Amino acid sequence: MSIAISRAITLLILSVLVQACSTASNINVDAPQRANATLTRLDQQKAPPVADRYRDQELRLWHDRPDFAALVDAPPPLHRMRMASAAAPAYPVLLRLQHINARVLVSFVVGTDGQVEDARILESSNVRFNASALKAIREFTFLPAQGTSGPQRELAIQPFDFWWSPKAEHGVP
Repeated sequence: MSIAISRAITLLILSVLVQACSTASNINVDAPQRANATLTRLDQQKAPPVADRYRDQELRLWHDRPDFAALVDAPPPLHRMRMASAAAPAYPVLLRLQHINARVLVSFVVGTDGQVEDARILESSNVRFNASALKAIREFTFLPAQGTSGPQRELAIQPFDFWWSPKAEHGVP
């Protein structure tokens, strides 16, 4: 009888873990369209944007990569990068089971080929979500920024929100 109970408990745990993995985190299906609409509005602005609130943090973050740190104060390109595809970060299973929420801001550089060249954590409300956010941003693809001489690198920030929802536990978006 104890073997049957042990198997039942194991199956229950596995089913919870599988459900947590499959519904753990999502990214809105319209995320690329919304991000690109924002970038289009920025392209159309004549005046330079207000000083970036993360400027000093990004300079410190990229201090060991002068070529990337220079992008912090670089003038905006003629046309900003556009998101081609986005990946949903995995919500760490144990954290999901504990109903832990977090927000992670990732600073990243998109190269002239549209791939993420490097990414680092700018801010995080819980370091246990950092690896998942970094893995996800590295799977994003972009149409590169366009300067006067063609494609160019661009530095950007992507927020990742990990919010537990009782609706998600039952497969409701």
